[in-house]
Amino acid sequence: MASVRAQSYTNIEINIHQNQIDNIGFWAGQEKLLSQSKGEYIICMSDVVLDKDFIKNAVEIMEHDPKIGALQAKILQSDGLIDTTGFQISRTRRIINRGKQTRNEYPEGEIFAVEGAVPVFRREALEDCIVDGHLIDPDFRIGPLGYGDDLDLTWRMRNRGWKQWYAPSVIAYHDRSTRGPRAQIPIIKRQLDWCNVRFAIIKNDRHLLRNALFWIPREIAVMMYTLLFEPGVLLMIPRFFRLLPRMLKRRNHVFNRQSPRTT
Repeated sequence: MASVRAQSYTNIEINIHQNQIDNIGFWAGQEKLLSQSKGEYIICMSDVVLDKDFIKNAVEIMEHDPKIGALQAKILQSDGLIDTTGFQISRTRRIINRGKQTRNEYPEGEIFAVEGAVPVFRREALEDCIVDGHLIDPDFRIGPLGYGDDLDLTWRMRNRGWKQWYAPSVIAYHDRSTRGPRAQIPIIKRQLDWCNVRFAIIKNDRHLLRNALFWIPREIAVMMYTLLFEPGVLLMIPRFFRLLPRMLKRRNHVFNRQSPRTT
């Protein structure tokens, strides 16, 4: 919070969600705060420290291009390594966190999707992404725990015609708690990882069938690995098939709606 109050850009509104009160999780809390805020731009953040010019630089970039729906900061760890510069995707539908734990620089420009540590959204783009009255899919959560909410939202935003933009001049710092061996991540988070990433692909991948020759072999390999080394993750399969009809319905909603303005 101190880094927010120390911003060089001072025309800001601060809204705080106390998750310990309603226990609905980070992204559901951000959705709740959206209805309470008035700003044209929305920054979603938790345990992140902002550079003093974070907001100023972000607003300047988004003001320059009204089709940027979401802006990705250069997020660093305390040791100077890159934590993330956003998501990229391969034809196998593997979602990759760009530049994680490297010192490589990435040029400013359009990316596949912003990551959820401290994204900057245009309010108009967020409101354009509401489906069935929800910005964040409630079926991506079990209690307060969720995974892939950011990917689902920003991919949907991309499908609605809004740019996802990386700006290295917009800097924040984040030492995330999920770093370390995968085996140390709680099983429920790994289960949601497996389930929700596939839901995000089913709901948002415009070329799902076209790229089947690429993603089906990878899915087979992932299933074999999971069966051998993380069989507990597969306890999520019944939930996956139970919710699948809802995901297909929401996919139709995304792709059958009229696109937003393009001027």
